[in-house]
Order: sequence, then structure tokens, then C-alpha cells
Amino acid sequence: MTIHLDQHDGPLGAVATGIDLHRPLTGEDRATVGAALADRLLVVFPGQHLDLDAERRFAAALGPLWHHPGAIGARDGASAVLDSRRTPGGGRPADVWHADATFTAAPPAYTMLSAQVVPDQGGATSFANQQSAYQLVDDAWRERLETLRAVHLPGRQQRQRAPWLTGATHPVVRVDAVTGRRSLFVNPGFTRRFEDLSPAASRPGLRYLFQLARHPQVCWDHHWSAGDLVVWDNRSLLHRAHHDFGDEARVMTRVTVAA
Repeated sequence: MTIHLDQHDGPLGAVATGIDLHRPLTGEDRATVGAALADRLLVVFPGQHLDLDAERRFAAALGPLWHHPGAIGARDGASAVLDSRRTPGGGRPADVWHADATFTAAPPAYTMLSAQVVPDQGGATSFANQQSAYQLVDDAWRERLETLRAVHLPGRQQRQRAPWLTGATHPVVRVDAVTGRRSLFVNPGFTRRFEDLSPAASRPGLRYLFQLARHPQVCWDHHWSAGDLVVWDNRSLLHRAHHDFGDEARVMTRVTVAA
């Protein structure tokens, strides 16, 4: 098999065809996928129809699975089934722009979703390229951002379920270890304040960065088809789900890969 990659017209993403992800990846396959993720930050594999076990096997080929430190009891901390029918009319925190688990010391490198059931209309996922967002930062802010760190905290419900999740502090600017590209590393979902500043004192600066982080120029929407597998760099992209499909079912399986 030979992977064929077509870049999206936009700030991120590529489509990969010519590969069956039910089969083990070769070393060349892994290198191709890794290079595409480093360059385009997100890869769509259409028509794969992976169940959770197959998705986990593919994820393990990219690196060790990331286990959520907030997983309780028998819960699988590396994967999950996201089923809109479980919480009809509510439970929609993924509506907010975020990167997964930035309130932990080492958030996942990659997140992937496999579309099991999709609604007839709606249910897209939006992504925002934080490397491109960094390029929008005003020159007067650039030098200052290099020295700033920000506090990331889980949401209230998550803290109630797992009180040991006390948050994490990360640099506001992240440098990619592979490409050397800089990106913003803050998000409206979990970033609460700058280190050594109160939430009130942090609010103007964070508001400015959040505006850049989700600027239309850096955003792209994926409209799901059943069987799609989408893999993205969780450290360089923000994402949000659209709950605009009424009572229809939307079922995704999610697996995360450690850095």
C-alpha cells in the first residue's frame, strides 16, 4: 500500500488515501503519517470504519497510549465512546474551544476520533491552528509572551469527580520539537490565568490571545462521514464540537496518544 496525501486548502489538514488502517502500519507508513502530522497537524483517513479495538491498535503504532489521570475505577483512561444519546439536551463541554487535558503536566500528543454514527446534518468539529495563531500576535507582544506561563485547570465537574486533578502550568508559547515552529498554548476551555497574576489581572491578555486562537483565518471545519478517522496534534490545534443536530445520534470513539 502507498499512502497518498492531499493537503486541504486552508490553515491545516490533509486527507490520506490508499491505506487500510485495519492492517498493521509499516515503518514507512508510520514515517509518512508522522511527517504529515508534523507539517499539517491533522490527517483525515476517510472510509476506514474502525471499531474501538482497531482504533487503539492504530494509535499504538504512533506511540504509547495516553491514559487520563482522572479515569476512575474500571474506566479506560486511554479511550472513550462519545455518544450524544447519553446526555440528551446537555453535557456539552466540548462546545468550548480547547485542547485535550492541558490541565495535566503532559497532555496527549495526538487525539483521534473515529466516526461510528453521524447525523444527517450538523455535528461538525472545528479546528484552529495555534501555530498560525502565533503568527498573528502583535510584535509588541511577541517578546513578552516568551516569558509568560499560564495556569490550566479542569472544569468544576471534573474536579468534583477527580479532586486530585489540581491543574498544571505551561509556557504560553510552545516550540514544536520536530519542526521548531512556535504556537500559542492557551485555550478558553482550561486556561484560567497567567502565573503570578490573578484571574482579573490576566483577563485582558487572555482575551486577546483567545481572539487570535480562534481567529477565522486559522480555523477549519471537518464535516463527518461515517467511517472517517481524524487524527490531530493536540498540542498545536484547538478543537470544538458543534451540537447542532437536534435529537439525532452522533457516536465517536476517541483514543489519545502520549507525547
